[in-house]
Amino acid sequence: MRWFGCLLGVLFASSALATPVHLAHQGRIVDSSGGPLNGEQTFQVQLFTDPSVGSHAWTRTYTQVPVDDGYYALVLDGGTPTLDSSLFTGDM
Repeated sequence: MRWFGCLLGVLFASSALATPVHLAHQGRIVDSSGGPLNGEQTFQVQLFTDPSVGSHAWTRTYTQVPVDDGYYALVLDGGTPTLDSSLFTGDM
């Protein structure tokens, strides 16, 4: 019976682990005069715990992102720490 209790504990603990997240993000980027950028660009995306005074919660740099007439698309995933559901629980 003790072995069964340990197995249940492991099963419940593993189900509580955070799930990896993949978020689609798209947008348009322009230069300082309002003209759309083109070619490959580098983007650094960061998430914070609060919009004004929050601490840094996640970051990832995307290199060689294709930009056409200012339009780009990214899939936010990975990064440091790994982007997972624990960042979106409101318990930070």
